[in-house]
Amino acid sequence: MTAGETLRLRAGVAIGRERNGVHLVGYPDTTPIDGGDLAVVRALAAGEHRAEEFPAQARALLSRLRQDGWLAVTVHDGGTLVHTLEPRRRPPADAPADVPPTARLSRFTTIAAVPGGGLRATSPRAWASITVHAPGALAALADPGTAGPLPGIGRTGGDPAPARPALVRSRRDRG
Repeated sequence: MTAGETLRLRAGVAIGRERNGVHLVGYPDTTPIDGGDLAVVRALAAGEHRAEEFPAQARALLSRLRQDGWLAVTVHDGGTLVHTLEPRRRPPADAPADVPPTARLSRFTTIAAVPGGGLRATSPRAWASITVHAPGALAALADPGTAGPLPGIGRTGGDPAPARPALVRSRRDRG
């Protein structure tokens, strides 16, 4: 098994129907959904699904939902859960794609244990929280600007740390 992702709608999102169509609604965001995409959105609302379970024609919709902060994404490395990104709102439009080497956690970040294992990092200034499941992924959380492989992640071949860019980017805020 290789690295992969499990997707679901973020917490607090509802599917609303109006005269002018169907929308995803989750404070403070709303976005229209085409009738053809409704089956995919309903599947995401019903529970978690591996990204590869969706047909090729759903890729554009999944990409848009991810970029707009509608999807909670759990990254897997083989059979190991690495981290879960839980958006609370749409990511900022000016978020840089790369993490500067000087990146550090905000002084407003809190880290707490979660039921079932793992640590959740949140900040009132961040657009998302992240739950770290794999102990090796804590290295990126502790020092986001440091490059290199994550300990114990990437044993399945290919990139030694497939989850690292998303893990680091998700924790950056301006605090």
